[in-house]
Amino acid sequence: MKRIIFLSMLLATTIMQAKAETLNDSTVINFKNEVPALPSNVAKISGGLSCIYSKVQTPTQIHRGLFGFDFMLDYEHLWKKGMGFGINYVRNYTKCEGQGVTFNYVGASFVQSCMTKSGFRLETAYGLGYVHKHEDRVNTWTYWEGYINNYYDYTQGMEDLCQYQYSQDGLGLMAKFGVEYAILPHCAIGVEANWLLHFFKSQNVSWVKEENKGNDFARFNIAAGFRFYF
Repeated sequence: MKRIIFLSMLLATTIMQAKAETLNDSTVINFKNEVPALPSNVAKISGGLSCIYSKVQTPTQIHRGLFGFDFMLDYEHLWKKGMGFGINYVRNYTKCEGQGVTFNYVGASFVQSCMTKSGFRLETAYGLGYVHKHEDRVNTWTYWEGYINNYYDYTQGMEDLCQYQYSQDGLGLMAKFGVEYAILPHCAIGVEANWLLHFFKSQNVSWVKEENKGNDFARFNIAAGFRFYF
């Protein structure tokens, strides 16, 4: 009987020691890898609401706070230190007084990223690129009729209408801050805030920044979407 008890205690001690060693080993492993490695390549697809918060002058009045929708595609390449570069595309559609305007931005960016112990990836990016603005041609004559009657005589109004530009090319600046969390080994969900500035040379359009203060647009958006690591 004593022999059986002794053997049982010896077996229990051996099992507990083995579990303790396993626990210690796993603790060391988790400690060494508590901060996950950054992905080398990230592809992102996002969408969200946007707001043009600079003053915008249309043929009828001055607006501030025009809301629209942004669709975004991004690619980022990151090095071990967390620095990298990105390629960014942003498409915005905003509508006011029945007249819609589309902004298409394509640019490159400098990216700084890091991982947290809890598995979140944080990033900031600053970019420069090309932006194209296009205005819908829907009801253009009706849209301009009030402008002609209120601000110009008929002859001057017709001259402006003949010179009216539906599209413009300009310079864009972008800044962003984002956070994301991996729900699968190669897939994450994330949210980001973006600030975009668009500069255009000509003011001979129906949508301009407030008169005599340049022709640029400042926009802010909050977008959410999926990120793919590879």
